[in-house]
Amino acid sequence: MIYVVNLGAIVSSKLGETSKNIAKLFRKAAVDDCIIFLDEFDSLGKIRDYQQDHGEMKRIVNTILQLFDYLPQSSLVIAATNQLNMIDNALLRRFDVNLKFELPNETQIKQLLKLTLKQGDFIFDKPKSISNILKCAKGLSYYSIQKSLIKAIKRSIFEDIDNNGYSKGTVKISTKIFRELIKLEKK
Repeated sequence: MIYVVNLGAIVSSKLGETSKNIAKLFRKAAVDDCIIFLDEFDSLGKIRDYQQDHGEMKRIVNTILQLFDYLPQSSLVIAATNQLNMIDNALLRRFDVNLKFELPNETQIKQLLKLTLKQGDFIFDKPKSISNILKCAKGLSYYSIQKSLIKAIKRSIFEDIDNNGYSKGTVKISTKIFRELIKLEKK
């Protein structure tokens, strides 16, 4: 069984409630021999900075540290973050493996576009403009690029619909829209 943790359901504004919610999750995981996936882990496992942090975050990190120590070997915790430098070092040491995913290069971005469009239902209106967009997309994550492409497809479909609600023909992805969305992601 896998538990994908929605931090909105775990984090509470009430003092001590977040630690209780995390403890409840880990107890359940210990009984079920499961996988816990914590996305945006930096929001829970922040560095315990005694100068700037209030007591609640320190308690949360301490709770997680203790729970990790008592989790059975048959359970697995996976945490994801874009802010590794914000995670408490004691928490980082609890993980046996640390993986870093690099941002895609131009070739990988091109492969992502091909995979996303592999059904062949959509093509770009100006295929020669794509190489410039690929260069612009460097520095963005796979997610941001794919999200921008899907938004560009949706917007292109809406632009293609005439006043009666019918498509004007084969829908082509507007490279202009895609470029604008990529630029917005870079901000």
